[in-house]
Amino acid sequence: MKKIILLLSVLLCSLFAKGQDMKVIEEDLVVHLKKILYYRQTNNDSINQANDKIMELLLYYTSKYPKTINYKFSRLSKEGLEIATSDDTKFRIYSWDTFLGGTMQIWANVFQFNDDKVRSINSEESFTTSYDEHTSGAYSKIFTPDTNNNKIYLAYRSARTDGHSAYDAIKLFKIENKRLNYTVKLIKTKSGITNTLGFDYDFTTAPEKNGEIDQLIFCEDKGKTIRFPVVNDNARVTNRWITYRFNGQYFEKVKK
Repeated sequence: MKKIILLLSVLLCSLFAKGQDMKVIEEDLVVHLKKILYYRQTNNDSINQANDKIMELLLYYTSKYPKTINYKFSRLSKEGLEIATSDDTKFRIYSWDTFLGGTMQIWANVFQFNDDKVRSINSEESFTTSYDEHTSGAYSKIFTPDTNNNKIYLAYRSARTDGHSAYDAIKLFKIENKRLNYTVKLIKTKSGITNTLGFDYDFTTAPEKNGEIDQLIFCEDKGKTIRFPVVNDNARVTNRWITYRFNGQYFEKVKK
């Protein structure tokens, strides 16, 4: 009898490993992601626990199952989970609106990366200060520039705050020594060398595409050039641009 049970267990594990695992994982995540929206609509205090649960599950699945790092998760995306993946599929960021901020959007993130194995961390581990629009947001793109064989990742994030205020930024990451380096500093500004390049603006002045705010930060020339709009003293987005270019050591502002 014990041999039969053991055999069945092995067969089930085998089926799970042959592709069904991703569908099961996605279904579980979809169920819990929907709970966040449900609790928001019903003003239920359980929304905190729902966010904690989706964080717990994402950290578990994205560290235990390597295939999650390049799985499409199309159903999750339709339910509002933002997924940004690097071209080399070595780095991925999951973002979702916690609906805990009232008029301010508070996003949670999971950073997943692959060195000798797939690992993941809660983005809050990377905060040097408490949460605000300058520490998190929704990550929508990851650029991988060619920087003299020193592979880094430029992640594009956006945050919406109270009123019409918004903040967009590029944040640098690097995978090294079996960990994710989220403080790598390669951007040279007037105030010093930094990890993040961003700007505050009034989102009602930003260009739109299909009813959504259009992309405001561009990485060009194989990721070696970062370009974003000038914002005037009234926080309005203008049609003028600021450009930073990688000079072999740092991203530095291009003088006109």
